[in-house]
Amino acid sequence: MAIGTESPTDQTAASPLPITQGRLLDLAQDPLAVMRQLYRTHGRIAALEEQGQRVLFAFGPEFNQQLLSDTKAFHVRFFALRGPRHSAQRRLTGALLGMNGEEYKRHRRLVMGPFQKRTIEGYRDALAGLAELLVRDWRPGQVRDIFEDMTQHMLRVTS
Repeated sequence: MAIGTESPTDQTAASPLPITQGRLLDLAQDPLAVMRQLYRTHGRIAALEEQGQRVLFAFGPEFNQQLLSDTKAFHVRFFALRGPRHSAQRRLTGALLGMNGEEYKRHRRLVMGPFQKRTIEGYRDALAGLAELLVRDWRPGQVRDIFEDMTQHMLRVTS
């Protein structure tokens, strides 16, 4: 999922965008719920707009690769409002998704190594085992604190 911003005047009439009028504050409070609803309503490309401020969403790996690897096409402005510490908004907007230009390129290069195929092959089985351990006791319909689960999972992965 890639996110960007534009002003309504940036959109051409030749390519109408599926827009939901809503509250950007809702996005800050529960970004996953808002994005799920946008995806269900509009599909892989959608926008949320409030009082002239528009946030664009492109859902899917092909959009991630296309937008996130081209720093000229992808510029983040919306994430200046990062939300309270430990909030879903803060988790969504931190790290690479909140950076632009040279800062983005520099940080992306720093984290690329562990995600290259030849590197992943060395620890794939260990990570798969940790993922199985994570979800072993999960049950359908169970309510989980995913932030806590993922925090504990990441502590296991990185130790």
